[in-house]
Amino acid sequence: MKLSRFTISVPNYPTSEETLLFNTLTQSMVVIGEGLRKTLDKLPLRRNVHPKTCEYLKALQECGIVVGDEVNEDKVLRHWFDQLKYNTSTLEAVILTTYNCNFSCVYCVEQAVKKRMHMTPEVCRRTIEWLEGRLDEINPRRLRVNFYGGEPLLNIPAIKTISRHLNTIAENRGIIFESSIITNGSLLRREVVEDLVQYGLKRVKVTLDGDREAHNRKRPFRSGRGSFDLIIRNVCEVADSVKVNIGGNFDQENIETIPRLLDHLKDQGLGENMGTVDFKPIMGRLGDLRSPGGQNRLCQSLSDGDLAEQYLWLKKEVVKRGFNTPTGLGISLCNLTANNYSVVIDPEGKIFKCPALVGYDEFVVGDISQDELDYRHTEFMTMDVWEKCGDCPYVPICAGGCRFLAYLQTGRLDQIACEKGFFEKVGAELLKLDYEKPKKPNGRQGQGERG
Repeated sequence: MKLSRFTISVPNYPTSEETLLFNTLTQSMVVIGEGLRKTLDKLPLRRNVHPKTCEYLKALQECGIVVGDEVNEDKVLRHWFDQLKYNTSTLEAVILTTYNCNFSCVYCVEQAVKKRMHMTPEVCRRTIEWLEGRLDEINPRRLRVNFYGGEPLLNIPAIKTISRHLNTIAENRGIIFESSIITNGSLLRREVVEDLVQYGLKRVKVTLDGDREAHNRKRPFRSGRGSFDLIIRNVCEVADSVKVNIGGNFDQENIETIPRLLDHLKDQGLGENMGTVDFKPIMGRLGDLRSPGGQNRLCQSLSDGDLAEQYLWLKKEVVKRGFNTPTGLGISLCNLTANNYSVVIDPEGKIFKCPALVGYDEFVVGDISQDELDYRHTEFMTMDVWEKCGDCPYVPICAGGCRFLAYLQTGRLDQIACEKGFFEKVGAELLKLDYEKPKKPNGRQGQGERG
Protein backbone atom coordinates (compact mmCIF):
# COMPACT_ATOMS: atom_id res chain seq x y z
CA MET A 1 0.00 0.00 0.00
CA LYS A 2 0.93 3.65 -0.40
CA LEU A 3 -0.40 6.94 0.85
CA SER A 4 -2.78 8.50 -1.67
CA ARG A 5 -1.33 11.57 -3.33
CA PHE A 6 -4.63 13.28 -2.59
CA THR A 7 -4.32 12.80 1.18
CA ILE A 8 -3.59 15.93 3.22
CA SER A 9 -2.16 15.66 6.71
CA VAL A 10 -2.82 18.04 9.60
CA PRO A 11 -0.32 16.98 12.31
CA ASN A 12 -0.80 17.43 16.06
CA TYR A 13 -4.55 17.74 15.72
CA PRO A 14 -7.05 17.30 17.35
CA THR A 15 -4.47 16.52 20.07
CA SER A 16 -0.70 16.70 20.09
CA GLU A 17 -0.52 12.91 19.63
CA GLU A 18 -3.01 12.67 16.77
CA THR A 19 -3.13 13.54 13.08
CA LEU A 20 -6.11 14.61 11.00
CA LEU A 21 -6.12 13.16 7.47
CA PHE A 22 -8.30 14.37 4.62
CA ASN A 23 -8.51 12.99 1.09
CA THR A 24 -9.47 15.57 -1.52
CA LEU A 25 -10.78 12.94 -3.93
CA THR A 26 -12.99 10.88 -1.62
CA GLN A 27 -13.68 13.74 0.85
CA SER A 28 -12.96 11.31 3.70
CA MET A 29 -11.71 12.74 6.98
CA VAL A 30 -10.15 10.53 9.68
CA VAL A 31 -8.10 10.93 12.83
CA ILE A 32 -5.22 8.54 13.51
CA GLY A 33 -2.94 8.04 16.48
CA GLU A 34 0.82 8.36 16.59
CA GLY A 35 1.45 4.65 16.03
CA LEU A 36 -0.52 4.49 12.80
CA ARG A 37 0.97 7.76 11.62
CA LYS A 38 4.46 6.28 11.95
CA THR A 39 3.30 3.29 9.92
CA LEU A 40 2.01 5.58 7.16
CA ASP A 41 5.35 7.40 7.15
CA LYS A 42 7.02 4.08 6.32
CA LEU A 43 4.78 3.20 3.38
CA PRO A 44 5.10 1.23 1.20
CA LEU A 45 5.71 -1.61 3.67
CA ARG A 46 7.78 -4.48 2.28
CA ARG A 47 7.98 -6.76 5.31
CA ASN A 48 5.45 -8.77 7.28
CA VAL A 49 2.86 -6.47 8.81
CA HIS A 50 1.06 -7.07 12.10
CA PRO A 51 -2.54 -8.25 11.53
CA LYS A 52 -3.95 -5.35 13.58
CA THR A 53 -2.00 -2.87 11.47
CA CYS A 54 -3.34 -4.56 8.32
CA GLU A 55 -6.86 -4.08 9.69
CA TYR A 56 -6.27 -0.36 10.19
CA LEU A 57 -4.71 0.03 6.76
CA LYS A 58 -7.65 -1.73 5.15
CA ALA A 59 -10.03 0.71 6.85
CA LEU A 60 -7.95 3.63 5.56
CA GLN A 61 -7.95 2.09 2.09
CA GLU A 62 -11.74 2.00 2.11
CA CYS A 63 -11.66 5.75 2.78
CA GLY A 64 -9.13 6.36 0.03
CA ILE A 65 -6.51 7.63 2.49
CA VAL A 66 -4.19 4.88 1.27
CA VAL A 67 -4.33 2.97 -2.02
CA GLY A 68 -2.87 -0.23 -3.36
CA ASP A 69 0.65 -0.17 -4.78
CA GLU A 70 -0.74 -1.10 -8.18
CA VAL A 71 -3.17 1.84 -8.34
CA ASN A 72 -2.44 4.52 -10.96
CA GLU A 73 -3.98 7.60 -9.37
CA ASP A 74 -3.68 9.64 -12.57
CA LYS A 75 -6.08 7.20 -14.23
CA VAL A 76 -8.30 7.15 -11.15
CA LEU A 77 -8.50 10.95 -11.27
CA ARG A 78 -9.38 11.03 -14.98
CA HIS A 79 -12.07 8.40 -14.48
CA TRP A 80 -13.47 10.35 -11.53
CA PHE A 81 -13.61 13.60 -13.51
CA ASP A 82 -15.31 11.83 -16.42
CA GLN A 83 -17.90 10.35 -14.08
CA LEU A 84 -18.64 13.78 -12.62
CA LYS A 85 -18.72 15.48 -15.99
CA TYR A 86 -21.17 13.03 -17.56
CA ASN A 87 -23.24 12.17 -14.50
CA THR A 88 -26.85 12.21 -15.66
CA SER A 89 -28.47 12.07 -12.23
CA THR A 90 -29.19 15.83 -12.18
CA LEU A 91 -30.05 18.39 -14.84
CA GLU A 92 -29.11 21.88 -13.64
CA ALA A 93 -30.13 25.22 -15.11
CA VAL A 94 -29.47 28.78 -14.05
CA ILE A 95 -32.25 30.92 -15.54
CA LEU A 96 -31.89 34.68 -15.81
CA THR A 97 -35.43 36.01 -15.72
CA THR A 98 -34.13 39.51 -16.47
CA TYR A 99 -30.99 41.53 -17.10
CA ASN A 100 -32.63 44.47 -15.35
CA CYS A 101 -31.75 45.37 -11.76
CA ASN A 102 -33.04 47.91 -9.23
CA PHE A 103 -29.61 48.19 -7.57
CA SER A 104 -26.46 49.98 -8.65
CA CYS A 105 -23.76 47.82 -7.06
CA VAL A 106 -20.29 49.29 -7.41
CA TYR A 107 -18.71 45.98 -8.48
CA CYS A 108 -21.50 44.44 -10.61
CA VAL A 109 -20.04 41.81 -12.96
CA GLU A 110 -22.90 42.47 -15.41
CA GLN A 111 -22.25 46.23 -15.57
CA ALA A 112 -21.19 46.13 -19.22
CA VAL A 113 -24.15 44.00 -20.34
CA LYS A 114 -26.98 45.52 -18.34
CA LYS A 115 -30.14 45.71 -20.42
CA ARG A 116 -33.66 46.50 -19.36
CA MET A 117 -34.74 43.16 -20.74
CA HIS A 118 -37.16 40.69 -19.16
CA MET A 119 -37.69 37.09 -20.21
CA THR A 120 -40.94 37.18 -22.17
CA PRO A 121 -43.77 34.63 -21.80
CA GLU A 122 -42.74 33.18 -25.17
CA VAL A 123 -39.12 32.70 -24.06
CA CYS A 124 -40.41 31.17 -20.81
CA ARG A 125 -42.45 28.68 -22.82
CA ARG A 126 -39.52 27.75 -25.05
CA THR A 127 -37.20 27.48 -22.04
CA ILE A 128 -39.58 24.99 -20.45
CA GLU A 129 -39.79 23.03 -23.70
CA TRP A 130 -36.01 23.01 -24.13
CA LEU A 131 -35.45 21.73 -20.60
CA GLU A 132 -38.14 19.08 -21.10
CA GLY A 133 -36.25 17.94 -24.18
CA ARG A 134 -33.10 17.60 -22.11
CA LEU A 135 -35.04 15.55 -19.58
CA ASP A 136 -36.07 13.23 -22.41
CA GLU A 137 -32.44 12.97 -23.48
CA ILE A 138 -30.71 12.20 -20.17
CA ASN A 139 -33.57 10.94 -17.94
CA PRO A 140 -32.20 12.37 -14.66
CA ARG A 141 -33.49 11.74 -11.16
CA ARG A 142 -33.49 15.43 -10.29
CA LEU A 143 -34.11 18.77 -12.00
CA ARG A 144 -32.55 21.75 -10.27
CA VAL A 145 -33.18 25.37 -11.31
CA ASN A 146 -31.59 28.51 -9.91
CA PHE A 147 -33.30 31.80 -10.77
CA TYR A 148 -30.83 34.62 -11.27
CA GLY A 149 -30.50 38.04 -12.84
CA GLY A 150 -30.15 41.05 -12.88
CA GLU A 151 -32.64 40.93 -10.07
CA PRO A 152 -34.80 37.87 -10.79
CA LEU A 153 -37.71 39.02 -8.63
CA LEU A 154 -38.28 41.93 -11.01
CA ASN A 155 -39.87 39.25 -13.19
CA ILE A 156 -41.89 37.19 -10.74
CA PRO A 157 -44.37 36.02 -13.43
CA ALA A 158 -41.52 34.26 -15.26
CA ILE A 159 -40.36 32.53 -12.07
CA LYS A 160 -43.90 31.39 -11.27
CA THR A 161 -44.61 30.17 -14.81
CA ILE A 162 -41.37 28.22 -15.13
CA SER A 163 -41.59 26.79 -11.60
CA ARG A 164 -45.21 25.69 -11.95
CA HIS A 165 -44.69 23.95 -15.29
CA LEU A 166 -41.38 22.30 -14.41
CA ASN A 167 -42.79 21.10 -11.10
CA THR A 168 -45.71 19.46 -12.94
CA ILE A 169 -43.37 17.92 -15.52
CA ALA A 170 -41.19 16.53 -12.74
CA GLU A 171 -44.17 15.09 -10.88
CA ASN A 172 -45.40 13.37 -14.04
CA ARG A 173 -41.96 11.84 -14.56
CA GLY A 174 -41.53 10.82 -10.94
CA ILE A 175 -38.40 12.93 -10.48
CA ILE A 176 -37.47 15.62 -7.97
CA PHE A 177 -37.77 19.30 -8.88
CA GLU A 178 -36.19 21.94 -6.71
CA SER A 179 -35.48 25.60 -7.26
CA SER A 180 -33.59 28.44 -5.62
CA ILE A 181 -33.34 32.18 -6.13
CA ILE A 182 -30.29 34.42 -5.92
CA THR A 183 -31.68 37.85 -5.08
CA ASN A 184 -30.62 41.19 -3.67
CA GLY A 185 -33.47 40.73 -1.19
CA SER A 186 -35.25 44.01 -1.81
CA LEU A 187 -38.32 42.35 -3.34
CA LEU A 188 -38.58 39.29 -1.10
CA ARG A 189 -42.13 38.91 0.18
CA ARG A 190 -43.70 36.17 2.26
CA GLU A 191 -46.64 35.69 -0.09
CA VAL A 192 -44.34 35.28 -3.10
CA VAL A 193 -42.09 32.82 -1.29
CA GLU A 194 -44.96 30.74 0.07
CA ASP A 195 -46.50 30.58 -3.40
CA LEU A 196 -43.20 29.35 -4.90
CA VAL A 197 -42.52 26.86 -2.10
CA GLN A 198 -45.47 24.77 -3.26
CA TYR A 199 -43.76 24.55 -6.67
CA GLY A 200 -40.38 23.40 -5.40
CA LEU A 201 -38.60 26.48 -3.99
CA LYS A 202 -36.08 25.23 -1.42
CA ARG A 203 -33.84 28.21 -0.69
CA VAL A 204 -33.03 31.80 -1.47
CA LYS A 205 -29.64 33.45 -1.33
CA VAL A 206 -29.42 37.09 -0.30
CA THR A 207 -26.32 39.28 -0.55
CA LEU A 208 -25.28 41.51 2.37
CA ASP A 209 -21.95 43.31 2.16
CA GLY A 210 -21.26 44.28 5.74
CA ASP A 211 -23.07 46.49 8.24
CA ARG A 212 -25.63 49.12 7.28
CA GLU A 213 -23.14 51.80 6.27
CA ALA A 214 -20.82 49.50 4.30
CA HIS A 215 -23.64 47.63 2.56
CA ASN A 216 -25.46 50.81 1.56
CA ARG A 217 -22.24 52.12 0.06
CA LYS A 218 -21.64 48.93 -1.95
CA ARG A 219 -25.22 48.00 -2.87
CA PRO A 220 -27.51 51.03 -3.05
CA PHE A 221 -30.70 51.32 -5.06
CA ARG A 222 -30.36 53.01 -8.42
CA SER A 223 -31.64 56.17 -6.77
CA GLY A 224 -28.73 56.05 -4.33
CA ARG A 225 -31.00 55.15 -1.42
CA GLY A 226 -29.70 52.56 1.03
CA SER A 227 -31.08 49.01 0.84
CA PHE A 228 -29.85 47.41 4.08
CA ASP A 229 -32.85 47.93 6.37
CA LEU A 230 -35.36 46.76 3.77
CA ILE A 231 -33.37 43.60 3.06
CA ILE A 232 -33.09 42.71 6.75
CA ARG A 233 -36.82 43.24 7.20
CA ASN A 234 -37.60 41.04 4.20
CA VAL A 235 -35.23 38.26 5.30
CA CYS A 236 -36.89 38.21 8.73
CA GLU A 237 -40.28 38.01 7.03
CA VAL A 238 -39.48 34.93 4.91
CA ALA A 239 -36.99 33.07 7.13
CA ASP A 240 -39.72 30.84 8.58
CA SER A 241 -40.99 29.90 5.12
CA VAL A 242 -37.79 29.00 3.27
CA LYS A 243 -34.09 28.49 3.96
CA VAL A 244 -32.23 31.76 3.51
CA ASN A 245 -28.53 31.65 2.70
CA ILE A 246 -26.55 34.82 3.26
CA GLY A 247 -23.73 35.54 0.86
CA GLY A 248 -21.50 38.55 0.84
CA ASN A 249 -18.54 40.11 -0.91
CA PHE A 250 -15.58 41.63 0.86
CA ASP A 251 -12.65 43.89 0.14
CA GLN A 252 -10.44 46.14 2.24
CA GLU A 253 -13.23 48.70 2.62
CA ASN A 254 -15.88 46.52 4.23
CA ILE A 255 -14.24 43.43 5.73
CA GLU A 256 -14.03 44.87 9.24
CA THR A 257 -17.76 45.61 9.22
CA ILE A 258 -18.91 42.05 8.52
CA PRO A 259 -18.76 40.88 12.17
CA ARG A 260 -21.14 43.74 12.99
CA LEU A 261 -23.47 42.44 10.27
CA LEU A 262 -23.35 38.98 11.84
CA ASP A 263 -24.17 40.41 15.27
CA HIS A 264 -27.09 42.30 13.75
CA LEU A 265 -28.44 39.11 12.16
CA LYS A 266 -28.25 37.40 15.56
CA ASP A 267 -30.05 40.32 17.21
CA GLN A 268 -32.84 39.91 14.66
CA GLY A 269 -33.29 36.28 15.71
CA LEU A 270 -31.78 34.92 12.52
CA GLY A 271 -29.74 31.97 13.71
CA GLU A 272 -30.38 28.25 13.57
CA ASN A 273 -33.29 28.56 11.13
CA MET A 274 -30.96 30.16 8.57
CA GLY A 275 -29.18 28.31 5.82
CA THR A 276 -25.48 29.00 5.31
CA VAL A 277 -23.52 32.23 5.72
CA ASP A 278 -20.43 32.77 3.58
CA PHE A 279 -18.32 35.63 2.25
CA LYS A 280 -16.02 35.76 -0.78
CA PRO A 281 -13.69 38.45 -2.17
CA ILE A 282 -15.02 40.77 -4.84
CA MET A 283 -14.05 39.50 -8.29
CA GLY A 284 -13.14 41.51 -11.34
CA ARG A 285 -15.30 42.20 -14.37
CA LEU A 286 -14.86 41.54 -18.06
CA GLY A 287 -15.66 45.19 -18.60
CA ASP A 288 -12.64 46.12 -16.47
CA LEU A 289 -10.42 43.68 -18.35
CA ARG A 290 -11.36 45.30 -21.64
CA SER A 291 -10.89 48.89 -20.47
CA PRO A 292 -7.58 50.81 -20.38
CA GLY A 293 -5.69 49.91 -17.22
CA GLY A 294 -8.52 47.65 -16.13
CA GLN A 295 -6.25 44.66 -15.51
CA ASN A 296 -4.79 46.48 -12.52
CA ARG A 297 -8.22 46.77 -10.88
CA LEU A 298 -9.02 43.09 -10.97
CA CYS A 299 -9.11 40.91 -7.89
CA GLN A 300 -6.94 37.97 -8.93
CA SER A 301 -7.64 35.01 -6.63
CA LEU A 302 -7.93 33.81 -3.05
CA SER A 303 -4.22 33.04 -3.21
CA ASP A 304 -3.33 36.71 -3.65
CA GLY A 305 -2.13 38.93 -0.84
CA ASP A 306 -3.99 38.52 2.43
CA LEU A 307 -7.24 37.22 0.90
CA ALA A 308 -6.76 33.68 2.18
CA GLU A 309 -6.21 34.84 5.75
CA GLN A 310 -9.13 37.27 5.49
CA TYR A 311 -11.42 34.56 4.15
CA LEU A 312 -10.44 32.28 7.05
CA TRP A 313 -10.93 35.06 9.58
CA LEU A 314 -14.46 35.73 8.31
CA LYS A 315 -15.23 32.01 8.32
CA LYS A 316 -14.23 31.83 11.97
CA GLU A 317 -16.34 34.89 12.80
CA VAL A 318 -19.35 33.17 11.21
CA VAL A 319 -18.75 29.92 13.11
CA LYS A 320 -18.11 31.77 16.38
CA ARG A 321 -21.62 33.20 16.25
CA GLY A 322 -23.24 29.84 15.63
CA PHE A 323 -24.19 30.28 11.98
CA ASN A 324 -23.92 27.44 9.50
CA THR A 325 -21.16 27.78 6.95
CA PRO A 326 -20.45 25.68 3.84
CA THR A 327 -18.15 22.72 4.41
CA GLY A 328 -15.04 22.10 2.37
CA LEU A 329 -12.01 24.13 1.43
CA GLY A 330 -13.80 27.16 0.03
CA ILE A 331 -13.45 26.41 -3.69
CA SER A 332 -15.53 24.11 -5.88
CA LEU A 333 -15.35 22.70 -9.39
CA CYS A 334 -16.23 25.01 -12.28
CA ASN A 335 -19.43 24.02 -14.09
CA LEU A 336 -18.11 25.49 -17.32
CA THR A 337 -15.90 22.43 -17.76
CA ALA A 338 -16.95 19.98 -15.04
CA ASN A 339 -20.66 19.39 -15.71
CA ASN A 340 -22.03 18.45 -19.13
CA TYR A 341 -25.61 18.81 -17.92
CA SER A 342 -25.46 22.30 -16.45
CA VAL A 343 -26.53 25.36 -18.46
CA VAL A 344 -27.24 29.05 -18.01
CA ILE A 345 -30.18 30.50 -19.97
CA ASP A 346 -30.42 34.26 -20.37
CA PRO A 347 -33.60 36.36 -20.90
CA GLU A 348 -33.25 36.09 -24.68
CA GLY A 349 -32.93 32.31 -24.61
CA LYS A 350 -29.20 32.26 -25.28
CA ILE A 351 -27.36 29.47 -23.49
CA PHE A 352 -24.08 29.86 -21.62
CA LYS A 353 -22.08 27.66 -19.27
CA CYS A 354 -21.23 30.23 -16.57
CA PRO A 355 -23.29 33.10 -15.07
CA ALA A 356 -20.22 35.37 -15.11
CA LEU A 357 -20.01 35.07 -18.91
CA VAL A 358 -23.62 35.94 -19.75
CA GLY A 359 -24.15 38.77 -22.19
CA TYR A 360 -20.95 38.13 -24.14
CA ASP A 361 -21.80 36.45 -27.45
CA GLU A 362 -18.35 34.89 -27.83
CA PHE A 363 -19.24 32.60 -24.91
CA VAL A 364 -22.68 31.50 -26.14
CA VAL A 365 -22.91 27.70 -26.44
CA GLY A 366 -26.41 27.41 -27.87
CA ASP A 367 -29.97 28.72 -27.96
CA ILE A 368 -33.29 27.36 -26.73
CA SER A 369 -34.53 27.48 -30.34
CA GLN A 370 -32.08 24.67 -31.15
CA ASP A 371 -32.00 21.15 -29.76
CA GLU A 372 -28.22 20.78 -29.84
CA LEU A 373 -25.52 22.86 -28.18
CA ASP A 374 -22.80 24.19 -30.48
CA TYR A 375 -19.07 23.62 -30.92
CA ARG A 376 -18.15 25.91 -28.01
CA HIS A 377 -19.88 23.57 -25.61
CA THR A 378 -17.77 20.71 -26.92
CA GLU A 379 -14.65 22.86 -26.55
CA PHE A 380 -15.52 23.69 -22.94
CA MET A 381 -16.36 20.10 -22.00
CA THR A 382 -13.05 18.84 -23.41
CA MET A 383 -11.05 21.63 -21.77
CA ASP A 384 -9.32 19.43 -19.19
CA VAL A 385 -7.26 22.21 -17.63
CA TRP A 386 -6.52 20.06 -14.59
CA GLU A 387 -4.05 18.05 -16.69
CA LYS A 388 -1.69 21.03 -16.36
CA CYS A 389 -1.73 20.83 -12.56
CA GLY A 390 0.84 18.05 -12.22
CA ASP A 391 0.75 16.12 -8.95
CA CYS A 392 -1.02 18.84 -6.94
CA PRO A 393 -3.08 17.14 -4.18
CA TYR A 394 -5.83 19.75 -4.48
CA VAL A 395 -6.76 18.99 -8.10
CA PRO A 396 -9.99 17.11 -7.20
CA ILE A 397 -11.24 20.22 -5.41
CA CYS A 398 -10.58 22.93 -7.98
CA ALA A 399 -9.50 21.19 -11.24
CA GLY A 400 -7.29 24.09 -12.21
CA GLY A 401 -9.52 26.82 -10.83
CA CYS A 402 -12.30 29.08 -12.05
CA ARG A 403 -12.40 29.53 -15.84
CA PHE A 404 -13.74 33.07 -15.52
CA LEU A 405 -10.89 33.98 -13.18
CA ALA A 406 -8.41 32.42 -15.61
CA TYR A 407 -9.86 34.62 -18.35
CA LEU A 408 -9.49 37.71 -16.19
CA GLN A 409 -5.89 36.80 -15.42
CA THR A 410 -4.70 35.61 -18.83
CA GLY A 411 -7.33 36.45 -21.43
CA ARG A 412 -7.86 32.71 -22.02
CA LEU A 413 -10.34 30.23 -20.58
CA ASP A 414 -8.03 27.24 -21.00
CA GLN A 415 -5.34 28.39 -18.57
CA ILE A 416 -4.88 27.51 -14.91
CA ALA A 417 -6.20 29.86 -12.22
CA CYS A 418 -4.12 28.21 -9.52
CA GLU A 419 -5.39 28.32 -5.93
CA LYS A 420 -2.71 26.09 -4.41
CA GLY A 421 -1.37 29.06 -2.48
CA PHE A 422 -4.77 29.53 -0.85
CA PHE A 423 -5.02 25.88 0.16
CA GLU A 424 -1.50 25.86 1.57
CA LYS A 425 -2.13 29.02 3.58
CA VAL A 426 -5.43 28.15 5.22
CA GLY A 427 -6.45 24.64 4.13
CA ALA A 428 -5.46 23.03 7.43
CA GLU A 429 -7.45 25.58 9.44
CA LEU A 430 -10.51 25.12 7.22
CA LEU A 431 -10.32 21.36 7.76
CA LYS A 432 -10.18 21.93 11.51
CA LEU A 433 -13.35 24.02 11.32
CA ASP A 434 -15.08 21.20 9.45
CA TYR A 435 -13.87 18.61 11.94
CA GLU A 436 -15.16 20.64 14.87
CA LYS A 437 -18.68 20.86 13.44
CA PRO A 438 -21.26 18.55 15.04
CA LYS A 439 -20.87 15.10 13.49
CA LYS A 440 -23.71 13.88 11.30
CA PRO A 441 -24.86 10.25 11.46
CA ASN A 442 -23.38 8.15 8.65
CA GLY A 443 -21.10 11.03 7.65
CA ARG A 444 -17.75 10.71 5.91
CA GLN A 445 -15.79 11.50 9.05
CA GLY A 446 -14.14 8.64 10.85
CA GLN A 447 -11.49 7.78 13.36
CA GLY A 448 -8.61 5.44 13.02
CA GLU A 449 -6.28 3.84 15.56
CA ARG A 450 -5.26 6.19 18.36
CA GLY A 451 -2.50 4.15 19.94
